[in-house]
Amino acid sequence: MNKKLLTRVKCLLLACILLLCTGCGGQKNTQTPPAEEEKPAVETEQTTTPEPQPEPQPEPQPEPEPEPEPEPVIETIQDQVNATGKKVGAVGIQVAVVKGGELYGTYNYGWAKKDEVELTEDHMFTVASISKVILSLATQLMREEGYIDLDADISEYWGVEIKNEKWNNEPITIRDILTHTSTINDPDADRSRAYDAVKEYLTNPRNYLKKEPGSAAAFKYNNYAYDMLGMTLELASQRYVDDVMQERLFDAMDIHAGYFSDNLDTSLFTPLYSDRGYVNMTVNTQAGATRGEFPGADGINFCGRFKSSAKDLAKLASLMACDGVYNGQQLVPAESIAMMEEPHVKFTNYEQCLGLRHRTNLYGRDNLYYHTGNIYGNYTFISYDPDTGDAVVVLTTGADPTPKDSRGYIAAYGEIVGFAYKYLAKLD
Repeated sequence: MNKKLLTRVKCLLLACILLLCTGCGGQKNTQTPPAEEEKPAVETEQTTTPEPQPEPQPEPQPEPEPEPEPEPVIETIQDQVNATGKKVGAVGIQVAVVKGGELYGTYNYGWAKKDEVELTEDHMFTVASISKVILSLATQLMREEGYIDLDADISEYWGVEIKNEKWNNEPITIRDILTHTSTINDPDADRSRAYDAVKEYLTNPRNYLKKEPGSAAAFKYNNYAYDMLGMTLELASQRYVDDVMQERLFDAMDIHAGYFSDNLDTSLFTPLYSDRGYVNMTVNTQAGATRGEFPGADGINFCGRFKSSAKDLAKLASLMACDGVYNGQQLVPAESIAMMEEPHVKFTNYEQCLGLRHRTNLYGRDNLYYHTGNIYGNYTFISYDPDTGDAVVVLTTGADPTPKDSRGYIAAYGEIVGFAYKYLAKLD
């Protein structure tokens, strides 16, 4: 056998051996493995239609910023009254303005009785410490008629010895009381103002400051002393202060006002509201403040509870601004007004006069007499300029004493007073 044939035989044998070793197609195992058992379906498993999925929600968008309210256009006094009333959340505001001794106008905002009775120029407020100005005026009327002396010892009017034993037994005078330098301690408002209680208080040496009566060092704003002053005037004259004011001034000036409610139309009274709109003093309580059984029997109302409209207070401010003249009549001697305006204690910002305060630069005026008030939610202001005969009175109730401008209760009337005086000046 030749070599070529032998090589072919060897290759053929090798191929057969390889075929026998690997089987057909080169698979190592031709047995099929058993199939896995099928697991039963769980009872709660959804085997049919799947649960619907919620639709996607849009992303929340921020609320648009509210458009700021436009600033009110203030062209008139009424515009300013409305803007201030809204700003301080007042229940009611009553304003009266005098130009050159004549009533120029009255302006009202809000309610006499919240959400029920609209405020008018005839409604009456408890005017807070403006009451002290009226009592100072009444004092001058009593002095003119010879019932009292501003510098006399008040002991003679009370029939007992009243003195400051802490300061050389110094007597107390009406002038001392009017200027808040009496050295009488101002007790809590709840202390009785009945005659016997006041008499006992004044004769107790413990109830005085260790200061010289009438001196600048003795100055201390004093409500109790003014209540006692009203009683002193009545004891000295044996007449009610309301009756003296009615006969001397109110009849001639067509004024409906008073400390006590006996002769007043109580249907015109306004409740005293807090800054949250709650009633601090009802009309019935105010109407129940009647005069005592004899002149000087009770002093509860003299320091802060005179009842009047802004219109009638403006008439009295006009009287003082015009040196006692009203509608061409000299109702009060000019000397009496000058005595009220006499400065007694001088401070950095103002001068304390007899029941009045004085500023040389206030609300754009170089010569302004005024007084403020704050009682049970009523914030009040009376003022007059003797150089021009102008006057502005503002009575408010239910105003916020701490609005955003942080001016305290002055915010209840300050912008109104300032605007009114500037408005009047432009009319010249």
